[in-house]
This record gives sequence, structure tokens and C-alpha cells, in this order.
Amino acid sequence: MINRGLGDAIIMLRVKTAIFTATVLLLTAAISLAAEVRDPNEEIRIFESYFPDSNEAGQELDEWWKNRQTEQTPPITALEILRKGLRRTTIDPTMLIGWVGAAYANHEEAAVRDKAAEMLIAATYSPQGYARHFAVYYGLAGIQQKSAEVLERLAKLAVSNESVNRIVWGVKYTTQESEFLLYVEPYLWSPDAKIAERAKELKKLFEKETEHWEEWQPPSGQSKPARRDDVDYETAFSELYETLGLSYPCFDLKGIDWDAVGRDMLPRAKEVETDEEFGLLCIELVAKLEDSHAYVLAGAIEVPEVPTPQWDAGFSCLEDDRDRAAVYYIDPGGPAEKAGVKIGMAVLKVDDANAGDVIHKTMAKMRKYGGFSSERYLRYFAFRGFMRQMEKGREVKFEMIDPKGNTQTFNLAAELGQRYVPHLPVPIEGIRDSANVSYKMLDDEIGYIYVRRIRNGLEASLDKALSELQGARGLILDVRGNSGGGFNGQTSHVNFYTDTPGYQGTRPQYTGPIAILIGSRCISAGEGWTSWFVAKKRARLFGEATAGASAKKEIYLLKNSLFKVQYPVRPYNGFLDRPIERRGLEPDVPVKQTAEDLANGRDTVLEAASAYLGSR
Repeated sequence: MINRGLGDAIIMLRVKTAIFTATVLLLTAAISLAAEVRDPNEEIRIFESYFPDSNEAGQELDEWWKNRQTEQTPPITALEILRKGLRRTTIDPTMLIGWVGAAYANHEEAAVRDKAAEMLIAATYSPQGYARHFAVYYGLAGIQQKSAEVLERLAKLAVSNESVNRIVWGVKYTTQESEFLLYVEPYLWSPDAKIAERAKELKKLFEKETEHWEEWQPPSGQSKPARRDDVDYETAFSELYETLGLSYPCFDLKGIDWDAVGRDMLPRAKEVETDEEFGLLCIELVAKLEDSHAYVLAGAIEVPEVPTPQWDAGFSCLEDDRDRAAVYYIDPGGPAEKAGVKIGMAVLKVDDANAGDVIHKTMAKMRKYGGFSSERYLRYFAFRGFMRQMEKGREVKFEMIDPKGNTQTFNLAAELGQRYVPHLPVPIEGIRDSANVSYKMLDDEIGYIYVRRIRNGLEASLDKALSELQGARGLILDVRGNSGGGFNGQTSHVNFYTDTPGYQGTRPQYTGPIAILIGSRCISAGEGWTSWFVAKKRARLFGEATAGASAKKEIYLLKNSLFKVQYPVRPYNGFLDRPIERRGLEPDVPVKQTAEDLANGRDTVLEAASAYLGSR
């Protein structure tokens, strides 16, 4: 007879054994799943079973696409045309897949969204790496609410080292980290050490323990693509034109007739004979978007250099309140200083030609190869560069007038090349023009913070600045010349909250009156960050309208792989209820720098803001 206690122990042992056995079976299944992350033959089978092999359907898709019937076709019908014809179309499949993501992945109708997600998932089984990457980059990663099927597929792609950066961004974008990690978990036990390590790094990343994911390179994202000699210049150029025409969101906003652009430029692609000619034609086409965030990048080869004037006599101008080119900066020891040019002088003529006409010709040349989101942003650079020459040492005759009305003529040699030229119109003692963030206390206890760039560490810089500016009765934030970057919308304005009940944070806060100095060189993230103050009515803006260039961007690889093109796919509103693109942020108090103030070392815009705060 067995002892009762021993019997209980045996029963417990059997239970534990059963649990252990079940656990082993589950782990074995998980290991089996992880061990076979990607079966190439099975993936091709899935891809081919979803996208049929039909010449007739391919021809139908070609005709449908080339006749621009996309907007007139109901979405479900359009998706079915694409599904049936994708394998036999003569149009670049990667472009079509990217278009599905941009047009339908977040469609207002659930049935359309589901159908698009289904197609994008199927496209990630393509034997073509670029097609898989486009399905993720332009589609699955950007879906606003990712289904279990989408998350599962993204997890499998990530641990097999495909489009990792974009997948991580997409999961964080929709804050579905915990759901995503459920599908990463089985790969932690993979017998493949690389897969297990990637799964561990993904898990650590979302737990904010590592940043190693940046070392993983998507196979067709950051890596240098191989040149495709089977694609001619005309085909690659035509598909770039079509891609921009279907994806760029601001044609109506800017009044751009893209069909007219095509009639002018598409025939020119037939005449291209060299890589350099092709590159310059692509640069010219992208410039037609009139967008400061659109430009050509290196692909299989480097981007050709656009011939631009590089040499000047050692001075730079800005547009003053009388629309003249007023000298605001002179290089110490340069030809201009040696000849007697003074800050505050306005340029009247250049080699006997009216300075205004020279500036307009400069703008036309810059516009051909450079995309400028607004006329004022183009003018900013034209006023600073109209005096430059192609030939080093060339002597140029300038006629100038000083604030007292006296005119002088200077013959100046263009000896100085490209260099950093200050963004602020007048130097401020203690402020570094090139620093990301710089600050000081001005007269009358007014705090001043110069935000030159929006970069990592912005919050820490603002914390330090406001800690040292305690007691300021007014605050000036200067974003003139801000070249952008990126910011965290949840943390980068905490220092200026006034309407957050119960805020218990430890970061220093300023709740008093604020004036913000803006200008046409403030662009991109500089505009986005500043838009918070506009939306919250937290500050009064002084100066000139900002550049008007802010958007969400994508990168397209040309079909021949020679170049990539970055271009906007969605306008960015910042914190406003309208796009920032073209219009920018507008001043509450329009103010332009005067030549007289330049001559006297006075910042016209800064003084207007100081007077406003001083009267509060």
C-alpha cells in the first residue's frame, strides 16, 4: 500500500511532467516556426497564387494606368485591376505597389483598407527585393491601425533583416509595440543565432534599452543599388515623371500643370546620351515640383554637379525694407573690406546692370535646378548670392549707396569661395550664430534664445537656457535662419506650457509673454516647432513669413537605379489646421530690416519685439 503523502507526490510529479512535456512541445513548435523564417520557394508560391500570370490582364493594367483612369475607377475595382495585371505589366511593379500604399492603405472605407493591406502583404512575398521593400515602406509600415496579419508579417520581415528601420518606425508610429512583440517572441528561440539576436535587439529596442537597430540596413533602403543597364534613360525618366505625378500632393496648392511639364520634358529624355545628361534632366524635373524637400540623391552613381557660381568679393546681402540688396556681412580681410565697402550700403548696379534685374536673373537660374517651396525662400538665397561669379578672380564693378545717400563705385575681385555666412542680420554679443541653441539676457531683463537648428538635445538646451534666464519679464525666441531638423511633439514645448492643469514636471517653465522672430530662411522643422506657439496663441510673431516648406517625405529609386529621389508625399500641418507648405507662418507684426539700422549695428526686428515686450 502506497503512503498517501508519497501518492500525492507522485501525482504532483506526473502533473509537472505533463506541464513540462506540453511546454517542450510548445517551444518545439515555436523553434520550428522560427527556424523556418523565410522559405523562398513557399514565398514565391504565395506571391504567384495571389498575383495571376496573365498577359491580357497585364495589357489591361498598362492601358488603364497610361490613360490616367486611376481617379475615375472605384478603389476595389482599381485594386483588382492591379492584382490581376501586376506580374505582366510593362510598368514598374515597385511604383505600382508604392502607389497602392499611398492611395489605399489608409482609405476612409474599411473594405478598401483591408483589400489594400491584403495586396501589400502578398507583395512582400515577391522574389524582387525592391518590390518587398516598397510594399513595406510605402504601405504596411504606414497603416494607421495594423491588423494581426500585418504585424505578423512585419515581424517576420524584421527578424530576417528586411526594411527594419521602416518597420520600427511604423510600429512606433501607431504605438503598437506590445502587439508587435508578441509576433517577435517566437524568434527568440530560433536555432539561427542571427535571427535570435535580431529578435532580442527588437525586443530591447521597444523597451528602450538599445539603439543597435540603426546598424541593420534594409537591403534596398540605405545600401548602394546595382545599376540596371537593361532599363534605358527614357523609360526610367518616364516612370519617375509618372511616380511624381501620382504621388506628389501639392500640384493644386501651387498651381503646377504637371501635364504641361510632361509635354515639355518627356521628349527631351529621348535625346539623353550620357549619365550626366540624364542626371541633370532628372534634377530639372524634380525642381518643377517647386519644393525645397524634393531633390535627387545618389543611387548606383553620384549625382552630377550643377554648375553654379562659387566666388565673390567677400560680402553678403539681405533684402531690406525697400526691397534693396543691403550689405549685412563683410568678410574680414576680404576684397570688399579692403576696398571700403560698409555694412548698410545697398547695391544699385552690378557691372552697370540694375541690381534688381541681376537678382531676378539669378532667381531664374537657381529655379531651373533647385526646388524652392516659395518665392520668398528663393529670394532669400538670390539676395545672398547674386554677386557670385563662375570664375575665381573675376573683377566686378558694383555701384552702392550708403544710408546717407552717397554713392560709390567699387571694382572688386571675386576671390572668396563657399563658406559659412551668418544667418542673423546683426551679430549679438554672446550669441554663436552657428550654434544649435544659444541664449543670453538682453537689456531691460528680456530673455533671448536663438534656436538655429531643431536637433536632438533641444529639450536639454531649452531647460538650461530657461534655468539661467529666470527672472526675465519677457522672452524672445529667434528662429530666423532655422534650418530645421526634427523634434518630439510631446516634449519640445513643455517649457512654455500655461494651460496644463496639474503639471508636476521638473523641467523649468516660462509662463510670461513671448515674442518670436521669424524670417524666410526658417524652414521645415523650424516652422513645425514654431507652429505650436501659433496654434496655442502663446506668442506674438515679428518679422517676415517663413519659407513654407514642410512635409512628410519618401524616397523613390529610379528604375535604372542610377539615382534616388526624395519627394514629399503628404503636406505637414504642424500644430495648425492647414498645411505649412507654400504659405508658411505669417508674422503678427510684419517687420523688415532697414539699411540704416544695419549701418548702426541695430537689429530692426529684434528691437520691434523688445519694444513690444517692454510695454507689457
